[in-house]
Amino acid sequence: QLLSSYPENLSNQKRAFGPFFVACATSDQASVMRFLRGRPDLDATTRAAPELVPGDRAWVEGERIHVGSDVLDVSHRRLPGWFNLQNMAAATAATTHAFPGWRDAAERALAEFAGVEHRLEFVGEFAGVKYNNDSIATNPESTLAALDTLPGPIVIILGGYDKKLAFDALGRRVRETARVAVLLGATADAIEKAIGGGIE
Repeated sequence: QLLSSYPENLSNQKRAFGPFFVACATSDQASVMRFLRGRPDLDATTRAAPELVPGDRAWVEGERIHVGSDVLDVSHRRLPGWFNLQNMAAATAATTHAFPGWRDAAERALAEFAGVEHRLEFVGEFAGVKYNNDSIATNPESTLAALDTLPGPIVIILGGYDKKLAFDALGRRVRETARVAVLLGATADAIEKAIGGGIE
């Protein structure tokens, strides 16, 4: 199952894993499904995943993860953002009742896990300015998730290799949340066009 995947991810997954099954649970589900159906070369069997509802799956309510009748308090988590809550719920569902005492172990692990390098990684604070490294966010959707998480206004560095992706939604969000955008690489002009002015 792919918790959050987008069209540009899927070719890479085919190269790495061969034929695969996609239970699509993403904010852009319709787009992913259309993409897959138009790409028979990916050998991906597709279906839309049902909503996560109380009773038989993991779902999030505030700072609590529900798995059946079990409730895990993750209010002390170190990982910020709604997307990380989704990831935590998926990890919890995958390990439910895996061993005696799993619930306490899961709650402790979710509270203590600090994340991975380069994914919304807090690297330090200098002169009152907080610095986060999100360089592993190599598509607009990942960057949008970070912008939804970090308080603004921010200074953001964007750009890099041109994967022929659309930057419209990213441009709008950057215009809303950033004070300064530093653009670089092959995609600098396209991102600047998507932002359309209004910031430095």
